[in-house]
Amino acid sequence: MGMTGAGKTYFIKHVTGLDEMEIGHGLKSCTKDIQIATTQIDGYEVHLIDTRGFDDENLNDTDILLEIADYLKTGVILSGIIYLHPMDRTRMGGTGKRNLKLLQNLVGRNNMGNVKLITSKWNGVTPEDGNRRLDELVKDFWNGMITAGAQVDSYNGTEEDGKRIVQNILKTSPPFNSCSNRSYKKDVK
Repeated sequence: MGMTGAGKTYFIKHVTGLDEMEIGHGLKSCTKDIQIATTQIDGYEVHLIDTRGFDDENLNDTDILLEIADYLKTGVILSGIIYLHPMDRTRMGGTGKRNLKLLQNLVGRNNMGNVKLITSKWNGVTPEDGNRRLDELVKDFWNGMITAGAQVDSYNGTEEDGKRIVQNILKTSPPFNSCSNRSYKKDVK
């Protein structure tokens, strides 16, 4: 999950090696429907679920949330949510704040340990500015989620680093509490 342009599809494409996933390079969002990419990591069949950004120009945030909720009604059990935040963004505007609020409402405080807050696009920012922005994100925007168990990490844009992030979820994230009475299957969003 994350804002349009955060690198969600890029992350999934590089972790899975699937070339058919289209990555947007323009100003408009590219992901139109939920897409699922499957790969093997450490003996697990992992399903990475690509969603629209909550600031999509074609649908409002509520409709996107309903789209995700409808998908979750299919019985999928999530092991974790990867929330990508692009470090080349200079401001956390209203859309970014709404994204975080929607994420918190969707996941709930009891499942926040299944959330990985991942920074992306470090190549678009100096190390000094990136570290300053990261400190601000942690202190001013992510603090409540971190206190509830979410973990912060960074993605350097490579297949190996993406797999490392997914491996961490596979090792540390139990299935979401609200789904614990169903059969267990490891899916990562």
